Amino acid sequence: MTKEQFKQLFLNLTEYTTPFGEESKLEKYLPSGYKKDPVGNYYYQIGNSETLFTTHLDTFSTEYEKINQIIDEDDPYKIKTDESTILGGDNKLGCTILIGMIENNIPGTYYFFQGEESGMVGA
Repeated sequence: MTKEQFKQLFLNLTEYTTPFGEESKLEKYLPSGYKKDPVGNYYYQIGNSETLFTTHLDTFSTEYEKINQIIDEDDPYKIKTDESTILGGDNKLGCTILIGMIENNIPGTYYFFQGEESGMVGA
């Protein structure tokens, strides 16, 4: 994944807030081959590794709404919002990193939890 592809994936993942229950809207950005556990979390197993990598797909929000992303003119890799919504960067950056690792076939078990921000399902 190039630096530009990484940035675009992050922008795609942070285009909308993702409250608990809306995580499936992000499936189109996950690499193919994911599986789902009994409570709906997405996971991948690559190779024979005891390493577990985790992130979560939801954001701390109650509404699925468009995020007004602002890209810094001086630093095109500095992304924020207009402050009318959250960016969700804590988990969406983790998702971007893990997707890049999966695409590079780095051994491990990868989990993308749902409901972590709500305390409903997640880790």
